[in-house]
Amino acid sequence: MMTFASYSEAKAAKEAAEAKGKELHKGQLSAGLTARENQAAIAIRETLGQH
Repeated sequence: MMTFASYSEAKAAKEAAEAKGKELHKGQLSAGLTARENQAAIAIRETLGQH
């Protein structure tokens, strides 16, 4: 369970999570990846595209 020092921090985290959920619902699967995972996926796609 996460804890927050203030109500505003909790509210901001909730809003960010809801926005991420909306992106995933729209089919933007990259929204669920970390920056490193996203870069790896792009590199793999580029490598496969060369063959």
